Amino acid sequence: MIAVLADIHANLHALDAVLDDMPEVSAVWVLGDTTGELPFPREVLDRLAGLGEKIPLYAVAGNREQSLLEARAGLHPDWWEGPRFSVLAWTADQLTQAHWESIKTQPAFLTLEDVPGGAALFHGSPDKVRGKIRLREHAEAAAACVPERWLACGHTHNARLFRVGGKVIVNAGSVGLPLDGMAGAACYALLDETSEPSSVGNVAFRQVSYDVDAAVAALHKSELAELAPGVSRAIALELRTGRHHLMGLVEFCMAYAERELGHAADDIPAALWAEAEALWDGGEWVKGRMQ
Repeated sequence: MIAVLADIHANLHALDAVLDDMPEVSAVWVLGDTTGELPFPREVLDRLAGLGEKIPLYAVAGNREQSLLEARAGLHPDWWEGPRFSVLAWTADQLTQAHWESIKTQPAFLTLEDVPGGAALFHGSPDKVRGKIRLREHAEAAAACVPERWLACGHTHNARLFRVGGKVIVNAGSVGLPLDGMAGAACYALLDETSEPSSVGNVAFRQVSYDVDAAVAALHKSELAELAPGVSRAIALELRTGRHHLMGLVEFCMAYAERELGHAADDIPAALWAEAEALWDGGEWVKGRMQ
């Protein structure tokens, strides 16, 4: 039995609930975005490191890890300024050299030969860290370009299972921020790598309840609530509802900036972003739920 974890997003309360729930497993696959918008990046990375000292743990990078490394390398100097990317800058300040070394060793795509038929691990899709496997057509495209029997991913924060031509594609959902409308639960998957692909019992999704109120309170008490008030408000809503509020914030701020500037702009001035955040009504990004 293998445990498959994705998108923890520095939510220590959710991760601890998953670790307490997890049965004895032969390995753990961690599929990226271990850090993110919750205030426990160090603690989450340390928990996983400790787990990896007891059983084999294989981790791939998500877009959060990729963004951290890019920003630290100076590729996006604007990411360190203003409220829009302050979570990224704050997270980077929390990490020790050991954490950075661990993140740097995580590939975007990893194959394993020690499971029957082999396994491919990635965050979004086999070719893009920000790709997605949410619909069957996405699963079929991924299966067509990967020879391994097992494909495991995350990124969409929606748990999914597909079987395509003898292959099993598992989107593990999200430990820290599920966005499938299931509020108050952390999601992960258990995979029986010895079972036949047609077996209905070879993948089980687990939804583990945890103290969401404590996670929200910790967020509100952290520096993030002051540094990134809009993002923190959106994440608190996502924790409580399991819906796409962060993208609702981003969509609102971009539309607000377009009205104020007279043109669309990805590079929104920090002052304008902060102004839009303060006006955001907490609305949900409905499109994100529908696709």
